[in-house]
Formats: sequence, C-alpha cells, structure tokens
Amino acid sequence: MDEILADVKSIEINQVTYLGYENEMSKVVIDFSIKYVNGTSGDYKKYIYLLSENGKWKIVFDKTFI
Repeated sequence: MDEILADVKSIEINQVTYLGYENEMSKVVIDFSIKYVNGTSGDYKKYIYLLSENGKWKIVFDKTFI
C-alpha cells in the first residue's frame, strides 16, 4: 500500500451512493478526487463492496479490487 500511495498527496471523497445489498455485502459507488505530489489531479468513480463486522464497515478487497 505504501508504494501505491507514494505519489498521492490527498484524497477527497465527493459522494458515496448506496447501491444495495448483495451476497451478505453492501455495494456503494464512491466519487472521489485525488491530488498527486507532482501537482496533477484526477476524478474517479469506484464500486466498493463492504462487509459489516463487529459494528464496523470493512472493505472486501478481493471483491472490490480484483
């Protein structure tokens, strides 16, 4: 993760939209902006799967990023 985020200066979440419940997971879409250390920036949209565990939401990495 350190290597992936090395060029990132900041991440701003613009909007989170709940899409529903699927296979014991909640699915959301996140619109966000990233500012990079070299001065560039980008706007992105990513679908994220979340699992409620011990009262906290956890990202299901294998479903979200693969």
